[in-house]
Amino acid sequence: MGKQTSKAKNFFGFVITAALVTTTIVGTANAQTTTNNYKVAGNANTVFTDVPKDHWSKDAIDYLAAAGIYKGYGNEKFGFGDNITRGQVASLVNRHLGLIADDKQGNMFSDITNHMFEKDIKAIAKAGIMTGDGTGTFRPDDVLTRYEMAVILQRAFHLEFKGQEKFKAVPKGQWAYEAVNTLRSNRIAQGDDAGNFNGNMIVKREQYAQFFYNAIAKNRDYNFNINSKEELKQMLTTALQNGTFGPLN
Repeated sequence: MGKQTSKAKNFFGFVITAALVTTTIVGTANAQTTTNNYKVAGNANTVFTDVPKDHWSKDAIDYLAAAGIYKGYGNEKFGFGDNITRGQVASLVNRHLGLIADDKQGNMFSDITNHMFEKDIKAIAKAGIMTGDGTGTFRPDDVLTRYEMAVILQRAFHLEFKGQEKFKAVPKGQWAYEAVNTLRSNRIAQGDDAGNFNGNMIVKREQYAQFFYNAIAKNRDYNFNINSKEELKQMLTTALQNGTFGPLN
């Protein structure tokens, strides 16, 4: 393999953001949770027909699909515009981390028996990444707020607060205050045009894909001078052709 291939392999940790210019993530982060070696397999050419080609989340969705993290609903449907559920989030996080549930462990939640994401939920809960609601239930089919998402990403990727960047509209007494501002300081979340995090808003599947991808990318080292979207696409094409995809250990 030549230099171009090597560069393409290493590149795949690099974050492709909303417009490829809105958020550039450069730096280092804890790599404890990046345990997977992603390789392009049968899903390398996954195309979701319901994801707009010009949508800001498309690159993140394509990455996660080729890595086998996002699988969609079948029939080439991603579920664009749908609310993401707590069970789906548990499964997505676990596909990246590769945690294993203890088969001998009884259900810690009364509402996950025979659920399609039961094993993922057990593994994620055991790791302390997601918890129930304090009443013995996990609510796997309930929606997820942006506050909840922030806490999950902080725990899953062992993120630490860096610098002084904070969301002004999030009060210090808010239960997810630390997690929200940790995402901001790591440049994983930037908020809306006014800089608000809008923590009580429900997370869509495409939104979660972008945040999750940003967190994965932040978990790697980057030292590339990317000059254009065309160069990004060329690196993507080269890496796909050579059979490698995603974070490499």
